[in-house]
Amino acid sequence: MGAEANIRDVANRAGVSTGTVSRVLRGAKDVRPDNASRVRDAVRELAYAARGRPPLGSGRAPHRRKTNNLGFYLPKASPQWANHPMFAKVYHGLDRACSESGFHYLTEFAQPDGAPPRMVTEHKIDGLLVKGSNTPWLAELCTRLPVVGINQNQPGLPFDQINCDDYHSGYSATEHLWRHGHRRIAFLSSNSHHPMLLMRYQGYERFLRGAQHFDPALIHLPDTPHVLPSVPETAYPNFDAVLGAWQSLPAERRPTAVLTANDWNAAGLYQSARRLGLPIPDAISVLSFDNAIELCTLLVPTLSSYEVAVEEATYLAARRLIEKIDNGPHDTQPITQSLAGRLVERDSVRSLVPAPATHQPAW
Repeated sequence: MGAEANIRDVANRAGVSTGTVSRVLRGAKDVRPDNASRVRDAVRELAYAARGRPPLGSGRAPHRRKTNNLGFYLPKASPQWANHPMFAKVYHGLDRACSESGFHYLTEFAQPDGAPPRMVTEHKIDGLLVKGSNTPWLAELCTRLPVVGINQNQPGLPFDQINCDDYHSGYSATEHLWRHGHRRIAFLSSNSHHPMLLMRYQGYERFLRGAQHFDPALIHLPDTPHVLPSVPETAYPNFDAVLGAWQSLPAERRPTAVLTANDWNAAGLYQSARRLGLPIPDAISVLSFDNAIELCTLLVPTLSSYEVAVEEATYLAARRLIEKIDNGPHDTQPITQSLAGRLVERDSVRSLVPAPATHQPAW
């Protein structure tokens, strides 16, 4: 069949439906591993190419590819951030996209004086992924090199953006606490200017204002500038004073649950709660964001956390960049796509909703 194979041929060879083939090619996670493996084998055996893409994992590049390299640039981060748990999810997304398309990727961190990365100036890449912050030279660069942003979250940029929907995550996490009977829900962050953390707060505020339960006294957002540390933090933030102030409120205004801006803040809150003698979740429930598994599962009790779609956003951004490289530029407006995450429930949230009564049969 060779290059003339179609999606039904792949489905028949793998023994699955065409819908399953389509989900595997999109990188969906809701496919059984054995089915996904059979689909990938069938794609390679049949040299199947979806909508003009090169065969999955074949490494055969169209003529527009010059280096078979993608660039991944972090203009505000130092190399020490490469070992941070959140970056492992980024690299998983990059690995998936590149292994499916015969690409490799190069990574560079912040350059002195905001200069473009060397992989751009030395023409080592076919396209560039930029995570986190816009830089002055990007507008000019995207006129001659395919560029896609990851978590830029800036309207009006002249290139496509694939973002985690932090606003949706903040709203949904607050709604989860509300469904468990919590009405006095606090929000805690060590930084009020970080774009992702701020959008989580905005989703929280939107839900509680809509529910007419928004209380400014239950918000901790220090007015600190957004400056990414040169290396990851090693000490959890201290929230003793914040938690003590909340506990000094009249009983009817004290929070029964706290939504923390990320897992790192949650760990600091855990330490403060222990020092103040407030057991989690009996005295106060805690829900967080990011789902850094190494941290969430080590805390006692284990931490419930809303997992933002970092891996999937990175995967889709890389796939979109590869499409731009292979198919050439198009006279279309830049698109912005936002991906919702998912809640991972553990042991740090107590439900205040009474359990339904059980009726014993009459004898």
